[in-house]
Parts: sequence; C-alpha cells; structure tokens
Amino acid sequence: MVKACGGDTSWVTPEWCVAASDRYGDIISQEPGTVPGAKELLDYLRDKGFRLHICSNGFHEVQFRKLKSAGLEGYFSTIILSEDAGANKPRKEFFDYALTKTGAQRETTIMIGDHFDTDIAGAINAGLDTIFFNRWSIDPQALKRQPNYIVDKLMEIENIL
Repeated sequence: MVKACGGDTSWVTPEWCVAASDRYGDIISQEPGTVPGAKELLDYLRDKGFRLHICSNGFHEVQFRKLKSAGLEGYFSTIILSEDAGANKPRKEFFDYALTKTGAQRETTIMIGDHFDTDIAGAINAGLDTIFFNRWSIDPQALKRQPNYIVDKLMEIENIL
C-alpha cells in the first residue's frame, strides 16, 4: 500500500500509481505545442549548419512521442536520455556520455536549457558553455553560477550564435 497525505488512502495502490503515471505520460506526450520561437530557432540553427542534439531526463516512451507531436523529430541528430546515459542531468557523467555519444567536442559545444539546476549548472560543471533560456523570469542575481549567456526569448539566441 502506498501512503498518501490525509484521509482514506486505501485506494492508492501500486497498480493505481503505475496506471496514473502511464496516463500522465500519454497526456504529456501528445501535447503539440512548443515554446514561442522554438521552430524558428531550430530552422535558423539547422540552416547555419549546427548539429543539434537533445539532452533530457525524460523517458523513451514519452520523449519520442513528445517530439513527434510537436513536429520536432527531424531537427535532432541525437537524442540523449538519462536512462541510456546511466546518469541524470545535472551529473557530469550525463554530459560526458552525451559528448561521447554525439562525437562533439567540449570546446565547441554549447548547452541551451531552461532549467538552471539541471541544464545549466550541470553543463557548467561539465565544462560546457551555456545559454540559459530564462523563460520563468528568474532573477539572474539569484543564480549560484553565471551562464555564458542569458536570454528571455529563444529568438535572442540568433544574436549569439
């Protein structure tokens, strides 16, 4: 029996938790939306000759469906998932695995991410340059470490790369 907060929890079984998790994965993997400017930035980067990769702590069964639903599956050379890497972002081992898997060089790679602790701090610890997409309007002074660049809109990245 799984314990939940307050009230009668007899209905919260391991089977119910698995079913709820599976249903959640189905729902989020079918959302077609993207962040404003995402496709335009991907087109710009692809046209400039950048090799694009995704680094995610997401699961296979959800991540690939999300990319297809959003119409983004053709943009990326490699999809690096933590379950394949044997380590989650922000661990250095994740980023080392990603570099090995893609054949990318640390000194010519830049991580673009919207989650400071996993994407940006992890990449900084792995010795990568970073662009923090500050979509949640976090005060840059509150950041523990400073990324190379901070943008509020994805299209601002065109001025950097």
